[in-house]
Amino acid sequence: MKKIVLFGSTGQIGWELARHINKSFEILTPSRHEVDFLLPSTVEYYLNEQKPNIIINAAGYTNVDGAEQESEIAKQINSESVGVLATTSQKIGALFVHYSTDYVFDGRKEYPYNERDVPNPINFYGTTKLDGENYIQQIGGKFLILRTSWIYGWRRKNFLTKFLDICKDRKEIPVVTDQIGNPTWCRDVALTTRNILGLREFYGQEISGLYHLASQGITSRHGWAAEIINVLKLDVRLIGITSSEYKSKALRPINSGLDSSLLQTTLNFQIPYWNTSLKIMTTQYNFT
Repeated sequence: MKKIVLFGSTGQIGWELARHINKSFEILTPSRHEVDFLLPSTVEYYLNEQKPNIIINAAGYTNVDGAEQESEIAKQINSESVGVLATTSQKIGALFVHYSTDYVFDGRKEYPYNERDVPNPINFYGTTKLDGENYIQQIGGKFLILRTSWIYGWRRKNFLTKFLDICKDRKEIPVVTDQIGNPTWCRDVALTTRNILGLREFYGQEISGLYHLASQGITSRHGWAAEIINVLKLDVRLIGITSSEYKSKALRPINSGLDSSLLQTTLNFQIPYWNTSLKIMTTQYNFT
């Protein structure tokens, strides 16, 4: 049985991966006590001991505003540790699967970004994630970089959970109208990753390189919130504001929408539309 080491198994994508990857794999999910990304030697030691066939990195420093202040920590987790993972993966001959972000782009493009577009991050979080991507590609070996956008789910804080918390206390909620992206359910990312691994394992189809993996369709933060209200029939009203009116430590790209058509064509597999996944997700949980 082939072995997978999955980092970040308690996060949004990682939690779904641990439950949906085919059971023909042995999945190891080391805790932070076993492997600390702030101590690179623990990463290398663990992987050399286990010698997995596949390494999946769903861990990361994801606090966009926090990265501006905790720059060294963000850099170590999102960049330096990724370099260690890539190097060790190459040495032991493992496939390295790594998740990156739409925030590697500056948001100036009018249309969704594809894999040929040149990254140009405008915040430190995006810079650290791009550095991680560059480490992987420079080191080489067998790797798969999957850029995602506006990840949400029921685990951890994200736009959906924060918005619902605010709805408990307020009837009028300001939401940014000029930031565009792909709200992407973490389960869709996990299931697509499972499909990729299945193609490699059972059909010998080698899929490698850098791909965009986000829901089909784009919307604004305001449009996303409006759909949440519509689906859940919430009694709240939105107040549209601009990015300049929203106070945050880090800049956000105005357009960080991703075009995932390359991955869909490669897999011959359709990633769901963002509003379809939102509706499916909300039927599976009790919001009250």
